[in-house]
Amino acid sequence: MASSHFAGSVEVAWGLVSLSHRVVARANVMTERLWRLEAATVTEDRSASVHDVRMISWGEFVRTESEMASFGADRLGERPAYLATVRKSGAPRVHPVTPIFTSDGLFLFMEPASPKGRDLRERGRFALHNGVPDNEGSGGEFYMSGRGVAVEDAAVRLTAVQAAGYEPAESYVLFELKVSEARCKGYGDVELPARRRWP
Repeated sequence: MASSHFAGSVEVAWGLVSLSHRVVARANVMTERLWRLEAATVTEDRSASVHDVRMISWGEFVRTESEMASFGADRLGERPAYLATVRKSGAPRVHPVTPIFTSDGLFLFMEPASPKGRDLRERGRFALHNGVPDNEGSGGEFYMSGRGVAVEDAAVRLTAVQAAGYEPAESYVLFELKVSEARCKGYGDVELPARRRWP
C-alpha cells in the first residue's frame, strides 16, 4: 500500500510539474505577443507623428514668415551649413552641405550613394543649422527641421541647377527640404526678426 501511495504521489507531482511548464510556456507566448503588439503600436504612433506634422515648402515659409526666412537664408547661404539626418540605428549623422534657394523651395544635391541621401529616402527627417565663425556665435544662428523629399520633376531640377552656385553632376540626386519648425537666435551683435520661432 505504501509503495502504491508513493507511486501515486509521484505521478501527481509530475503531472503538476508538467502543468506548470505548460502554463509558463503559454505565459511566455502571450508575453511575447504583447511585446510585439506594443512595439507595433509604438512604431505606428511614431510614424503617424512624423507624417502628421505640418510641412511647408521654403517658398511658402517665405510668404508666411518673410523676415525670419530672410534671416535664415542669409545665414544658411554662408557656407557651409550642417545637415543632420537619422541613421537606421536611430543615431544622428551630420554633414556639411550647400543649400540652394529658389523662389519655391530649398534644395540639396547629393551623390547617389550618399549616406545622408539614404537617410532622407528611408526616414526623411532632418535638421539644418548654419555654421558660425566663432564660439560667440557671431552673426546669429538659424535652425530648421522638417522632412527631405527626393525630387524627380525635371523642371524643378533645372530651376535648382540654375540657382546653384556650382554645376551639379547629372548623376546627383535632388532633395527638397520641407519646413516643419524654424528658430533663430542672436547674441547682441545682430538684429533679430520680430518673430524668432515658427510655428
